[in-house]
Amino acid sequence: TCLQQHGLSTTEHGWIRVNQYLQSLSHPCVFAAGDCSSIEIPGGRSPPKAGVFAVRAGPILIENLTRYLEHHDGHQSSPTLKPYVPQ
Repeated sequence: TCLQQHGLSTTEHGWIRVNQYLQSLSHPCVFAAGDCSSIEIPGGRSPPKAGVFAVRAGPILIENLTRYLEHHDGHQSSPTLKPYVPQ
């Protein structure tokens, strides 16, 4: 896929591989949620491609993007990100 051609880690289906913080496994400045992503949770599995999971991930995505952007405004240490726990 185009994403793979640019070095972004994706699944065989072309979904962006993210960690429990909805952060790309290959590019820490990229975040994804919903149907475009595959969440790789330690000891777990990615939730199904259903709208309810994307909606629930939205607030976590916004919070982590905000923390990431605020942190990269001159700070050196890593920001504390909030994990997404599918229910």
